[in-house]
Amino acid sequence: MGAVTLIEVPQQYFSGSLEIQYPPHQESLPNIAKAIDAAIAINLGSSAVAGLELVPQV
Repeated sequence: MGAVTLIEVPQQYFSGSLEIQYPPHQESLPNIAKAIDAAIAINLGSSAVAGLELVPQV
C-alpha cells in the first residue's frame, strides 16, 4: 500500500501577505526538502507544486 506526499509552499508564505514568522525561512525550506527526500527514500510518491499568480488584464 502506498500514499502520495504533496507539499505546496506558496510564495506568499515567504514574501507576501501570508508571510510566516516561525520557523524562519532559512529553516523552512531545508525542512521541506528533507520531507521530500524522506518520502523519495522510501518510494513514497511525491509531487512538488509551484503556484502561478494570475494577473488580470486591464
